[in-house]
Amino acid sequence: MTITAAIGDHLGLLDKERIIAPADYNRWLVPPAALAIHLCIGMAYGSVFWLPLGRAIGIAEGLDKAVPCPGDATTFWGKVAITGHALFATNCDWTQFDLGWMFTLFFVLLGTSAAIWGGWLERVGPRRAGVVAAICWSGGFLISALGVYIHQLWLMWLGSGIIGGCGLGLGYISPVSTLIKWFPDRRGMATGMAIMGFGGGAMIGSPLATMLMNHYATPTSPGVWETFITMGIIYFVFMLGGAFGYRLPPTGWKPKGWALPVNSNAMITTGNVDLKDAHKTLQFWLIWAVLCLNVSAGIGIIGAASPMLQETFGGRLFGDPSVGFAQFSDAQKAQAALVGAAFVGLFSAFQDIAAHKRRFTFPVVQPTPMPQQPAAVKQLSIDTSLGTSELLEKVQEQLTAVKNVIVGQANAQFVLDLMRPALKLMIDELNTVIVRIDKGEV
Repeated sequence: MTITAAIGDHLGLLDKERIIAPADYNRWLVPPAALAIHLCIGMAYGSVFWLPLGRAIGIAEGLDKAVPCPGDATTFWGKVAITGHALFATNCDWTQFDLGWMFTLFFVLLGTSAAIWGGWLERVGPRRAGVVAAICWSGGFLISALGVYIHQLWLMWLGSGIIGGCGLGLGYISPVSTLIKWFPDRRGMATGMAIMGFGGGAMIGSPLATMLMNHYATPTSPGVWETFITMGIIYFVFMLGGAFGYRLPPTGWKPKGWALPVNSNAMITTGNVDLKDAHKTLQFWLIWAVLCLNVSAGIGIIGAASPMLQETFGGRLFGDPSVGFAQFSDAQKAQAALVGAAFVGLFSAFQDIAAHKRRFTFPVVQPTPMPQQPAAVKQLSIDTSLGTSELLEKVQEQLTAVKNVIVGQANAQFVLDLMRPALKLMIDELNTVIVRIDKGEV
């Protein structure tokens, strides 16, 4: 009887009922668990592996260039034919076109798995979903490592594209659904924290991957498969910690002193459309089309950002404009790759902040009339007395501190200069939103 009970307790470790928190549980302990998962899966944005993978055979044969697969690479269908050959070939290098399909599978499976298993997540709870996400995401890294080691592109597609994509989808939605339950009064802030963690994942993962590849690289290997194994293990540990850090509020729980407000905004409907009927409406498909085009454009750039930056700007990445990409020494390649990784990280983080900034200004539920200093502004820690130039200066100070640690002054200043126009635009938009909050328009 004791053995049976013990087995039952062990099997219940992932059960939804096991993670119901007491009424006095500190809800601020949940966001770190959500961030632990989103910072890991955010590495899906990283494109720092493309160039090393595209020269693996050439490096193994003692050449400093790629060994192309036979075929006509001047047309789309010619490239498709080359990719079909490269799927099982072991004697030629993969192109960015070949590897780009893996990136496509990543994000197609993100949306597909989230749609298919979203209901399952609500039934079984976020802990079980988080553990499955950790297994799929990290397992995808390990399968991809095998694919790189034996040079089989189809294993890369299977590991990182399909299995890793399923882990990406489950890992994306489980933190968001959990945080919304804990923060009904601050839904925008809660989801925004998780989404920024996803965008910031490449900001940590890309430089880490570059440093690991430089560490593992040998005269006959770019060090990619070893990096995949290392990062797969690291991500599994952190994602597992995040999954076991999840807690759910008890039934009927709500924040102390908070009550659901009466909707007085004419722009917010009081009607609801059931999930099974939503896809039958024109509005659903119009919104879907807007989001699909927006995400496709952003991810299309991020997927090629690092190699595009290195090939386009060459030696200017490390302060020597006279050096072209083809003339890079080994030390310069490592330096350029690190700058490219930093750029990918910044770009992915800013893309998510820009794409989801409305989450921070989503109609915020207030238990009392809006005070002189809006609560939403306090949540963002924005000083409304600062103008655009002052805000930009403060953000730049933080970026300067980070970039001096990652790369040299000249390299990071170049990346910062590239990001400055986009950063200024986002701060201008944020200031506009703050003004609207002050006027009670949002």
